Amino acid sequence: AMSSARSRLRTTGSMPRMPFHKSDSLGLDTILAGEVTLVLEEAEVLLRTGDMVVMRPGVLHSWRPGPEGYTLAGVFVPGRQGLSVQH
Repeated sequence: AMSSARSRLRTTGSMPRMPFHKSDSLGLDTILAGEVTLVLEEAEVLLRTGDMVVMRPGVLHSWRPGPEGYTLAGVFVPGRQGLSVQH
């Protein structure tokens, strides 16, 4: 049986970069306030208030807060065998 979606609200001050990690869920992250750099294996993307990221399962990534920190709202949809995400 597939588990249900979950959500989180993360607020940070200026802190060191979060360690690299990956998830087995599809992530829908919206920056509610501040700035954060999404660090991928071969790229970095500066995100500001109002930006949204769709993170596919298994993508290795990290978050590096801007000088004032950031607030992020995330929704995670559990991954499953055969899940196909178009981009």
